[in-house]
Amino acid sequence: MAPFGVEEIQGWLDLWAPRPGEGPLRPGGEPFAFAGGPIGVLLVHGFTGAPQEMRGLGRFLAENGMTVLGIRLPGHGTRPEDLERVTWRDWVEAVARGADLLRGRCARVFLCGLSLGGLLVLYEATRRPPDGLIVMASPYRIQDVRLRFL
Repeated sequence: MAPFGVEEIQGWLDLWAPRPGEGPLRPGGEPFAFAGGPIGVLLVHGFTGAPQEMRGLGRFLAENGMTVLGIRLPGHGTRPEDLERVTWRDWVEAVARGADLLRGRCARVFLCGLSLGGLLVLYEATRRPPDGLIVMASPYRIQDVRLRFL
């Protein structure tokens, strides 16, 4: 694996900046990255959440020698109406991009997601299996007859 420094990993964050048409980031909406050792962990927040909800975990992992990337899903961490302009495919692409960055720099890569983020890392794992998965509070089945009418 190629070595990297703090400058490079911080440069990754531009990939998750607000897209054209999105509002400015709210406090806590900023993606984050911590350079560490050869084990990489991608952290993905939940629906209507922001990277801030994963930052504490990211800091803990980094303090224990891991390289951590906490991405911002498109449409999140800005204005609520920005969610109207994105699809689940935009979120899948954001997760795949983050996983690929870590795969290119770390010997082992783990994907970790909360709620919707957990579903997205599971989806990514079906496409390109990681070394490990951490899925927190993610639904696996919804039993509500009203779902058919959505």
